[in-house]
Amino acid sequence: MSDSLEIQIEAERVRSSTEPEHSEPIQTRTMAELFVEQGSVGKAIEIFRQLARLDPDDALLRARLAELEDEIENPPASNEEVVEDSSTIGLYFRNLLEFDPKTGPTDS
Repeated sequence: MSDSLEIQIEAERVRSSTEPEHSEPIQTRTMAELFVEQGSVGKAIEIFRQLARLDPDDALLRARLAELEDEIENPPASNEEVVEDSSTIGLYFRNLLEFDPKTGPTDS
């Protein structure tokens, strides 16, 4: 056998021994939480479900999964405060216009 063929065979053996045994990404709680932070709650839920199947007795994991599933089913209300009474809005703006930052609110 020629030296170059032996080198090619050895290089192939080394290459194949250093490749990971599986090509799927490792699923962890940290990865799931990163998806949550990025707004990909659906992907996070998938990871938490996989982890829950592997460790069904982990109460904290199942609680976080339930929290995220609930968040998807019942999205939180807008951060803006809902004001149904237009007179309240008018009063707010009137007080805002009458406010003097140096002395505080003016007396009307």
